[in-house]
Amino acid sequence: MCKSRCIKPVLTFIILCFVVTPFFSQNDEGVERDSYFTIAFGSCNKHNSKNTLWDDVLNQQPNVWIWGGDNIYADTYNMSRLERKYKKQLKNPDYSNLVKHTKVLGTWDDHDYGDNDAEVHFKAKKGSQQLFLDFIGVSKNDERRQQEGIYHSETFEVRNFSV
Repeated sequence: MCKSRCIKPVLTFIILCFVVTPFFSQNDEGVERDSYFTIAFGSCNKHNSKNTLWDDVLNQQPNVWIWGGDNIYADTYNMSRLERKYKKQLKNPDYSNLVKHTKVLGTWDDHDYGDNDAEVHFKAKKGSQQLFLDFIGVSKNDERRQQEGIYHSETFEVRNFSV
């Protein structure tokens, strides 16, 4: 049973790892690095297992990292345990390096929201939301701290384009 449960998240992470959006601006030397806007994204990350993909993500020099959910596998109603698991992921040296150099955005899913398959009636939703926002580096006075849910959008300007 663990074989299929453990392998699926890793395969999902590998499949969803990179999207590169180039905005080509040729000069005599070729394509300029700042003419690219790179979006890397992934999900289904086992915080307690070695993830050898972080250095591959870093090698792409993404402008933005987007978590697609199941950023950790907390599966708990206990907010102290949830916080410890987020902190463990943040202490991962490769992920920590990504966070230092890349804007992090994302959403949550059931495993990082709280209990597996937790739904709208999950009693610790407000606390879980604050811990998730801490994890992705949202400031304490950001409007997402006051709203119900973590929805958010951002526009990035790249030369004469918006992403």
